[in-house]
Amino acid sequence: MLQWRANRASHVIHGSATLRIVELDILRFLSTLSVLLHHYLAWYSLDFPRGSVVIDGLFRVFQYAFVCLPLFFLISGFVIFMSASGRSARSFAIGRIVRLYPTYWLCMTITAGYALLSGVGEIATVSPATYLVNLSMLQSFLGFEDVDIVYWTLAVELQFYLCILVLLWTGVLQRVRVWLAIWTALTISYMVFSQPFFLPAVIDPWYSPFFIAGISFAMIRREGTSVFYRVMLLVSLVLASIDTYDSTADFIANPTVFDRGASVFVIGLFYAAFYLVATKRVRMKPSPMWALLGGITYPLYLIHNKAGKILMHAMEPGLGPKGAIAITTVLALALSYGIFLLIEKNVTPPFRAGLVALLSVFRKQKKAGANPG
Repeated sequence: MLQWRANRASHVIHGSATLRIVELDILRFLSTLSVLLHHYLAWYSLDFPRGSVVIDGLFRVFQYAFVCLPLFFLISGFVIFMSASGRSARSFAIGRIVRLYPTYWLCMTITAGYALLSGVGEIATVSPATYLVNLSMLQSFLGFEDVDIVYWTLAVELQFYLCILVLLWTGVLQRVRVWLAIWTALTISYMVFSQPFFLPAVIDPWYSPFFIAGISFAMIRREGTSVFYRVMLLVSLVLASIDTYDSTADFIANPTVFDRGASVFVIGLFYAAFYLVATKRVRMKPSPMWALLGGITYPLYLIHNKAGKILMHAMEPGLGPKGAIAITTVLALALSYGIFLLIEKNVTPPFRAGLVALLSVFRKQKKAGANPG
């Protein structure tokens, strides 16, 4: 039965024309699982201190898993650029909306509903206005809080998607070297001089090095290595390392020089792993199970944090930290699996068809308005 469902999931995933890269599915899943353990272990070790030798020992390792968050942007740069190439702006926009919103709406609704029903103090506070604005996924730009703090990465992703959409719409996406060099120069200028001042409103300058690296790796996989993309990778790695060194204090309390250095070292490992994937020096055999793990990462990321902590809060008195973390992790994986199958099989096809039909109506009305006679 499990193998059948894995095969079914693989069929759903590979229904698009874009063939998935197995290694990225594995990296995406391991990164999301590491972020989950980072949040769960940190909560016990720092925010809800009923730890143990095991919990605190694991946290010393997984405290560095915060660097998996920018890895998502590196993967996104690679995947989004590859999927956007050769597509129209309209097709790209529909694909992103269909990919992001239904799963997000369901996970956010589950989180908000469970938080309100649990009544676990401040962690469970979700106002109706906050929930409604969060449905747009634009809460960060409208001055509202996220229903779950992990949604902050979605704002960074949306800015990147919009930039890719503009490049598609203007027909310059394939002039990669031109706009990638300009983007890199603007990123350096902002990180050094805080100019141009408007850059954060267009694209996040602090995480831009990861998107730039992802696109460079995608071009290396497509065209082979070249001096230009090697330089882009080297520059982006230096910028990413500087930002990671400085921002470690945002994720690790009172970080030591070792903590900062270890975080930068992990970033370097990510670049090395991606280089092996981009140059096809590491190739995994496709498997329905890898496709399934890659498919559940998005709902797992969205659902694990606030809902998981509320659940652990309820279970910890009886099970202890280790039992609460283990059961919550299994339940988060199972729920993500169910959400993935539900959305991909039953929601995505009609939602996509509805969007296409709606845009077709708008286009017909626009043409009719332009040609009234």
